[in-house]
Amino acid sequence: MIVPTKHGRQAVDSAVLAQLLEASGLLDRALALGAGEIAGRFPVPVQSNLFLEFEFAEGPVPAGFGLGFEAGQLDHYRVVRDPFLNSAQGRSLQAAQADDPFAADHREHLNLFGDRDPDWVEFDIADARIASTPFVFFRLPSRFRNVADTAEVSDLCAVLPGQALGGGFSRLLDRIVAIAPACPYRIGVARSRGAGWWRAIVTNLNRRQVEAALTDLDADTLDSVLAPAARLYDRCMDNPGARYALSIDVNNDRVTAVDVECPYLFRVADAKARIEPLGDYAREITSSGLVSSANAAWISSNTVRDVVSGQGNSTLRIMMHHLKFRLFGEPRLRAKAYLHLGLVAGPHPAEPR
Repeated sequence: MIVPTKHGRQAVDSAVLAQLLEASGLLDRALALGAGEIAGRFPVPVQSNLFLEFEFAEGPVPAGFGLGFEAGQLDHYRVVRDPFLNSAQGRSLQAAQADDPFAADHREHLNLFGDRDPDWVEFDIADARIASTPFVFFRLPSRFRNVADTAEVSDLCAVLPGQALGGGFSRLLDRIVAIAPACPYRIGVARSRGAGWWRAIVTNLNRRQVEAALTDLDADTLDSVLAPAARLYDRCMDNPGARYALSIDVNNDRVTAVDVECPYLFRVADAKARIEPLGDYAREITSSGLVSSANAAWISSNTVRDVVSGQGNSTLRIMMHHLKFRLFGEPRLRAKAYLHLGLVAGPHPAEPR
């Protein structure tokens, strides 16, 4: 079990975060204030794990805002009956988590092992407004962290939402594990998207597995998406871990959309060392038509940077985390970018790297 290293009842400083988000140029004043207001309802530890999601049109358009609880932190809050859980935001979060598709499984099995990644709480942004209802992803039972063959795929699909067993998702996952094992990372459900809708994130994939997954799905521009990421990894990757992940939307037994997440920039350990290769990567995907020149410049400018408050007492560290491209489903070919943000008091403890 992962035990949190920090916790507390103090809330995120909404005014400081809003000021820094607006100063960064990532959000306009109204959205910056909205994101700050939401963050101010959460305890301070989440401010080290914030994210912004952008969908690329001619330029980047805000599409989501999120906050991450350190692994095990919410369980700790439940044990100590932390007041956050009784706040309006805490109750809203618990209502979203009540839809956990693995709740029955957790009552029957000891699922003690998991990754150290945060538990994210996400808020969609649409029509320049931040949704009030959170969207959450759920950790899978421990025994499904590594799926290696069709029998294990069937066992997994038997506990997934809807009619996963024998449906499009199980066939897609069968094609993946025929090449190598895969890691089912998170399952997302949202009442707002319909009772039969869910999303699977499958990670630790290689390029051949991604190509195999899309075999029967009429995927577009597969090579133009995967090849530039592969070249970036070959050039400078020095930090082990996943290179590709698939985000798979399912409605009942039918796969409705597949996005590939790549490249993961944290596969390069030194953030400063990412700047030049990411700039080259951005120019390459511009020349192939995946993104506009304006979006390429935005990608490069947000590789890593700090925004300091006017009083110099707070810093927002902005880092490009990964990109995401829709290969099947509509709209195609949709591209997105995810920024990891960290708010700290005073100057950032290290220079942008």
